[in-house]
Amino acid sequence: MPDRSAYETAHKLFKGKITASQNLYVKAAFKIAQHIAEKSWQLKWDHEATGRYTHQLISLANRRIIIFPVDCSTGLSYSRL
Repeated sequence: MPDRSAYETAHKLFKGKITASQNLYVKAAFKIAQHIAEKSWQLKWDHEATGRYTHQLISLANRRIIIFPVDCSTGLSYSRL
């Protein structure tokens, strides 16, 4: 439903049927879009039927785990897994 509403609003903006507020800067719009995307991914991650073991290890969808060994070939093997 929110995607449909966003699509309709964007379409109305494009056609000139409504005008956008001039108070929203591009940087702020990107930040809002990033926040919405992160929440969406988190909801999907929390309710997905598969990957439950990994969910126990990494409960946040946007968390980056960057713990690689000094040995490059071992780190590459980790990435491929």
